[in-house]
Amino acid sequence: MVDVNSNKFWYTFSIIVIIILGITVLIIQNLTDRNYELVDTKTMINNKILKYRSSHGSCYVELTNKRKILIPQSKNYDYSKPGISEIAGVGDSIYKKANNDTLLIIIDDKNYIFKIGAALNLPNSNDY
Repeated sequence: MVDVNSNKFWYTFSIIVIIILGITVLIIQNLTDRNYELVDTKTMINNKILKYRSSHGSCYVELTNKRKILIPQSKNYDYSKPGISEIAGVGDSIYKKANNDTLLIIIDDKNYIFKIGAALNLPNSNDY
């Protein structure tokens, strides 16, 4: 005969462990994300992407000089994949002048231009 209380205990224990693990992962991710410098108009960048992670259109980027930056969601609708998070990748060059809102991603000698935290070349709503 199966002990019903034992089954309830293990079921409850398993659910609690899963919740605790989920909360722990979220806390660790939040602490890790605090190490990233938010790119704004004052920021200067001239390096290659070493590591890359996208999150809701934004990009968490570690450069080859170990600098960690967070690029806010930026889009340019002139490209088939308009989001910077869809275009940028490991090994690509990234360039931005200080006191400027334009960011440049260079992939195989092709330049992709973005405006920090904004959308460029918005599609005409009549096109849809």
